[in-house]
Amino acid sequence: MVLALAACFSWALHHLDIKSAFLQGDLLDEVYLRLPEGFTAPSHLVCQLRKPLYGLRQAPRAWYSKIHEFFLSQGLRRSTSDPGLYLLEERGQRLMVLLYVDDLLITGDYTDRIQDLQAQLSKHFEISALGLMDNYLRLEFFQSTEGILMCQSTFILKLLDDLGLESCNAATTLMAEGLHLSTDMEARYLKGTIDYGLLFKRTGDDVLQAFTDADWAGDTQTRKSTSGYAFKLGESYCPGAVRNNPQLLYLPLKRNIVC
Repeated sequence: MVLALAACFSWALHHLDIKSAFLQGDLLDEVYLRLPEGFTAPSHLVCQLRKPLYGLRQAPRAWYSKIHEFFLSQGLRRSTSDPGLYLLEERGQRLMVLLYVDDLLITGDYTDRIQDLQAQLSKHFEISALGLMDNYLRLEFFQSTEGILMCQSTFILKLLDDLGLESCNAATTLMAEGLHLSTDMEARYLKGTIDYGLLFKRTGDDVLQAFTDADWAGDTQTRKSTSGYAFKLGESYCPGAVRNNPQLLYLPLKRNIVC
């Protein structure tokens, strides 16, 4: 949805990376560890951690709490629907920050505040400013006058190479109902969709539409229903989600008994 908004209003997408993010948090719990090898001290002594370490269960939470407090201090608020999305709106101008662990995506039309936020981030954390976004979470992005194109061409090629199927024949994207996929079949399907992508168009139309549907006991193994939803912002389609319903749905059978 953030990408659709950025494309709709021609906002720039800035990509930043926080270096050693899990070491930046504040450890609130008492955590002790054995002395490292080569450290000379009585054997009954242990070390108390003052800062989180990678591999520590508390490290992700400590980092998120740290960056959350920083965003609040900068006047941003956390989205109620997505804990990784932070928003700011002042005088009709908007700023959005999308957080995924140590990757930050900043966009909006509030240019002055975007520049100020990047400056404040560099003061509080060690960051890498990666410029305009072209690669994010194994997704590739190409920005043009038409909009923002999102695809996974490089990732698919690497996956096919890892599976030893880079020379396989492409399979059609239209599949028969009830078809069970194998690894080879999935790879052939990907081979045929390498050049496919999702285009978020620059239209200026921000009308939001939502679509949802579900089958009825479509899973032949469990007879559970599969439901899904998707959104459309202007002329841009936003990926939704598909899930198997955790409960079985049934209709009571009615029988007419004639005596």
